[in-house]
Amino acid sequence: MSRLFKTGIIAICLTIAHTAGMAQQYTSSNRNAIKLYEKAKAELMHSQTSGAIELLEKAHTADPAFIEPLIILADLYSEQGNDSLMKTYAYRAVQIDPDYETRLWLFLGRAELRTNRLAEAEAN
Repeated sequence: MSRLFKTGIIAICLTIAHTAGMAQQYTSSNRNAIKLYEKAKAELMHSQTSGAIELLEKAHTADPAFIEPLIILADLYSEQGNDSLMKTYAYRAVQIDPDYETRLWLFLGRAELRTNRLAEAEAN
């Protein structure tokens, strides 16, 4: 595995550990959404990225205000170099709560710089 890929997996695991360390206090009370999110975290722990993405998207569909799946989706798409989807999920998360995960603003700024959108990058 490449060093960048390993670093990305570590970053995603740290994100999961951070959200798990919140004593199971999620931004959703929707049991189905939480169940899907928990399954997605288990998939990621076993490096099953595609399965995790599918479950995270279902969790988001079950509760569009559930921030945690959006953050991990933004992380995953950032690691894959998919700026378009990363921005989609990061913007959704910051629209719900701009202060919940401030590093999303960094992700957004970097993505805007990579796509030569300097005005948007400066705003983020």
